[in-house]
Amino acid sequence: MILHSILLGLGIRLASAGRSGEHRPPQQCRWDSGSRLRLGGEPSCVALVDDRTAAEIGSWEPWAYAPHCVYPPEQGSASKLCVYTYHSANGEAGLSLIATPEMASFVAGILSARSEPWGEFPSWQLSPGEARRAYEVVEVPGKGLGVVARRKIHRGEVIIRETPFVLGFTSDPGAAAGGEKPGLVEVAFTRLPEWHLERLSGMAVSTGGEWHEDVMRTNTFGVMVDGVEYSALFPEIARINHACRPNAFTRYSRTTLQMEIVAQQDIESDEEVTITYIPQNLLTADRQKLISRRGFTCGCPVCSTPSVASSSDANKSRINAILGTLRDLGPQRTEKILDELWQEMRQILAEESLHAQVAEFAGLWADLYWAAGAAAKAREIAGRVLAERVFYNGKDSERAERAKGFARKFEG
Repeated sequence: MILHSILLGLGIRLASAGRSGEHRPPQQCRWDSGSRLRLGGEPSCVALVDDRTAAEIGSWEPWAYAPHCVYPPEQGSASKLCVYTYHSANGEAGLSLIATPEMASFVAGILSARSEPWGEFPSWQLSPGEARRAYEVVEVPGKGLGVVARRKIHRGEVIIRETPFVLGFTSDPGAAAGGEKPGLVEVAFTRLPEWHLERLSGMAVSTGGEWHEDVMRTNTFGVMVDGVEYSALFPEIARINHACRPNAFTRYSRTTLQMEIVAQQDIESDEEVTITYIPQNLLTADRQKLISRRGFTCGCPVCSTPSVASSSDANKSRINAILGTLRDLGPQRTEKILDELWQEMRQILAEESLHAQVAEFAGLWADLYWAAGAAAKAREIAGRVLAERVFYNGKDSERAERAKGFARKFEG
């Protein structure tokens, strides 16, 4: 919150996480071809399907089963929610979706498209010995199951690319609707192919209550689908353990619904692959509170070694101090001062493995260099913003699209 306030004071407004999903009339294609990047095939316009249309016409293509729907308790309060199951999402896995009929039509358009893989580490850079499977899911001492590298993994290499098994909500509106019908999450699970259910049977649980919902609450990732936040269950990716200074990161594609695990540094053979479950810029006390809510204790060096935790907290406090200095200097921010503070900021970000945040700060410095009359440096750093956004967020991400527009501000 302190960082957010300082950025606002500097005239930098952080983008909101998403927008409310808009509803178009039934039978109208939900794919806005002018506003989304498509890699590969053209998504088709899929007719709206729900339980009523399925009963009337006896067809529910492209879904494997007739939609299972729950109606809101009050008329006009919200659209009904249904379970839709697709048995060949991207040609590799089944997917169950809990969504409104309108959103299901949109998702069906994505699933019908033939999209090429994106952002993959170039295979020609790998030797024949390195081309084998990069990792294995094994028991990790003190952590249960985890993902361990079985060969050297290079920075930028895609370790896992996975389509979700379930895309829906962590709380089950179907269970709250009462009656004898099973909840929507349970239906979403049971309609998946049998081998999917075998994979899900061993997933971790932590919150208690109904098993299907517990699996979703414990293992899902938040993703955006057409501007609406969903919980996505990626069983293989869910095996990856947390670290406060991870060696890999998640990258989600809104045009394929797939998530990738990407190495953000070289990972040696037999080294555990880790990601972060929480924001990395938090101080130790705040970070551990969030971790405890997820039902485990982090034993990474940043959490378990007092001297490392103290040094990390000092670095993160210094980030806020640097931003405060920039705010207080106002028009006296000279190119020399900006150079010194940018060099210090980059060093702190590297020490704390805050690599994914470089683009956020680089964008700020580009604006400040431009205001200070250092146009060449502003252009150079703006170009880095775009490169960092593509690497960490993906070619088809909204952040990468915004970074392209940001770089154009400094042309000429």
